[in-house]
Amino acid sequence: MSRKSLSYIILWMLTMLLLTGCSEKVVNDRNDREAQIHVSADLADIGDVKQLDRFILTISARDMKTIGVRLDLVRGYLEATVKVPVGPQRRFVVEALDVNGTVIYRGETVSDVDAAKEMVIEISLFPVVPLLKLSPLYPSVPENFYFGLSLKAYNIVNLNTIGFQIYDDQPYLTSASGQLDNSLSGIATLTILDLYPPGFSVSATDPSGLIVDDSGYVTLATIYYLSDTVINEVDTARCFIDPISLTDAAGNQMPIPEIVVESSHVEIYKPAYYAVGYWPMEVDTIIPDAIYDISGNELHGTAFGTSYDIGPRGTARYFDGIDDYIEIPDDALLDIADEITIAFWILIDAQTGTGAIISKGDSDRGFNYHMDFTTSAVSADVTFSFVFGPPPVHTYQTTAPINNNEWHHVTLAFKYGRPSSAQWLIDGQAVDGFWSGGDGTARPIENDNALQVGRGVDGTGGYLFGGLDEVLISDVYLYDPRIKTAQPQ
Repeated sequence: MSRKSLSYIILWMLTMLLLTGCSEKVVNDRNDREAQIHVSADLADIGDVKQLDRFILTISARDMKTIGVRLDLVRGYLEATVKVPVGPQRRFVVEALDVNGTVIYRGETVSDVDAAKEMVIEISLFPVVPLLKLSPLYPSVPENFYFGLSLKAYNIVNLNTIGFQIYDDQPYLTSASGQLDNSLSGIATLTILDLYPPGFSVSATDPSGLIVDDSGYVTLATIYYLSDTVINEVDTARCFIDPISLTDAAGNQMPIPEIVVESSHVEIYKPAYYAVGYWPMEVDTIIPDAIYDISGNELHGTAFGTSYDIGPRGTARYFDGIDDYIEIPDDALLDIADEITIAFWILIDAQTGTGAIISKGDSDRGFNYHMDFTTSAVSADVTFSFVFGPPPVHTYQTTAPINNNEWHHVTLAFKYGRPSSAQWLIDGQAVDGFWSGGDGTARPIENDNALQVGRGVDGTGGYLFGGLDEVLISDVYLYDPRIKTAQPQ
């Protein structure tokens, strides 16, 4: 071979190597691009997470290797941050397994992954096995409180009748009553069985009828308990279900061992336990303007004006709607960043316009939290709003008004940054709300303003004309602090 020919061959080989290297670099640059994805699964509907052993996230697609990671349990959510190759149709699957490796809950969603934006994937979990579960209506309740446990069946097809007992592990709980779910009205009956622990039976009114839908799902009943005074600041009460019998539409007994049974637990706490501040509005006859905090944090305040009279819980403070208010000096404990619950008893006298109830912040810099009300000139009905964030603020408002000139217990619970977590409860009942301003994704504005009760800073937002009692602020998402005082009918 001539030297010239050899030179051409070497040149050709070098050229091909360079081209191949460039080609590989382009392919890898395209396929190896990754986006950081935050995956979150809500465990709110799982009665007792301790019965589950592990939680697995799997991410797959046709053009990528399957990714599998464990999820961490963080404040009631399953969380994971994962790097995922950019591309379309990424399938995200979350599975909850028991100690035997059986998948009990599963949830999935499909989403495109774009490197140009941060992404949060939220997944809901549902049972995938025949399952009976107790779900507390509220995860935490105060002592001396009636609370309910909802009994649900999943994936139990062809069910006509079920008999069961409910028992607990605490001496201070008393079973009060059972109530058939509204979805079964006219379809089934609830019977109290002469058993101890308490027993109940739900059966279809048609001997060959069904109490479940085609998938085997039904909410059967709510079992109510009364909590007596607890010994500790907070106790955990575990409640269990023991199925006695299951009968299908043909009258045949169904095998109970095949049913997964999920227990539940409820925290019972003393009123001030979870409070950052808890002001019962009781009067000190020696220093009548003193507003005492009984949470243990000593966030005491001063009343400017106001009068006192009988309220729903002992003494209540009354505001004239002109210049009466309460001020609590600024404290780092009042700067709430993650979760918040605000609760109070309120009486609003007939008036038209807007009045502030509680406020931490101002309209110039924004709010850590602020609550006010609006009355209608036509009906004198009242709607409530929760406000936070920088200007323009984010506002979560009640959908339906309540009657004026009556005492009502109002609760707002919210996890900052999670718009869907916002929840109103009025007189112990969940009330719909909507974001009338913003979308609820802003961060709260921590500030050095004093906490105002009955007005906003310098009177902005209007003054309250009415009464307040049992005002509570918590940095925990309680959902239902001290709501009802009477047994459900």
